[in-house]
Amino acid sequence: MKIPASQARAAAARPDGRFVGWLLFGPEPAETDDLRLALTKALLASGSGDSELTRIQGDALRRDPAALADALGATSLFGGAPVVLVEGAGEGAAPALDAALASP
Repeated sequence: MKIPASQARAAAARPDGRFVGWLLFGPEPAETDDLRLALTKALLASGSGDSELTRIQGDALRRDPAALADALGATSLFGGAPVVLVEGAGEGAAPALDAALASP
């Protein structure tokens, strides 16, 4: 589902639980970063417990495609759902993203 730019900030503030991933991009890096921060805060706050944030760089993901699936499958020490932020991912990260989202 594509969210129009005019609705992106509201959607990031209250993320829909049916979505397992968000792809953020735009012509203004500062606005994209603000949206990423708002979305990350909302996802961490919406967890059933204390969610943990895992950051993975795009080049690290290309070197170790299983890192994303491992991070998504990890259970938090405090019981919250995992939140994984993949930064700087280009087309080279697509196979790892496909594999991680296809695994149960």
